[in-house]
Amino acid sequence: MKKGKIILAVILAAAALVVLLLIAVFHDDHKEELVYNQSLDLVAVTVEGEDLTLYDLAFYIAYEEGMVNEQAMIYDPSDPQAYWNIHTNGEFIRISARDAAVDMMIHDYVYARDAAKDGMSLSAEEEKACDNSAQDFWNDLTQEQREALGIPEEQVYTVCRQIGLAEKWAEYLHETEGRDLASYQVGGKAWEEQRDSMDIVYHNDVLDRIEMGTITL
Repeated sequence: MKKGKIILAVILAAAALVVLLLIAVFHDDHKEELVYNQSLDLVAVTVEGEDLTLYDLAFYIAYEEGMVNEQAMIYDPSDPQAYWNIHTNGEFIRISARDAAVDMMIHDYVYARDAAKDGMSLSAEEEKACDNSAQDFWNDLTQEQREALGIPEEQVYTVCRQIGLAEKWAEYLHETEGRDLASYQVGGKAWEEQRDSMDIVYHNDVLDRIEMGTITL
């Protein structure tokens, strides 16, 4: 009887292991299924009840991939992907690049939102400067890169104007609160203090499936 119980326990343990392995395999397969331009409605983060999707993140993905890839080309022009796989400061560069893109999106959304709530807006001259930046950004993208992102040109203009308003709000905070302007930029202490005090949900089931270094490159 005792021997039978041991055999049953072993069988149950083996069955549980098989289930866990199947779940892991399914999870890995599921992660690989994300095609960015076909997944734009997926929610990346929720900021104080407001959903920001991969559509909202697309501009920042392209921007961050371009910035990091400049370093990748210096590191190894013959194999820039080698740079993306470097593990430094506790995480892979492709992960830190993704997190940077997400943080930029949240920063600009929050600052532009706060600026609008306070009645702030861009002047005609400021709008024109933002639109020029958007046009330059869009024109620098190849047709393949545009298709990979899946967003229209108008979205780039929208994001660039949001960035402009966010920058204007950062300058306002700098003038009124007296802290260094850099403190209100991404990576700055004032911004990180505000961000960390907010109700932000990171949807890692989506974020973990973003393979930075392969979307527009």
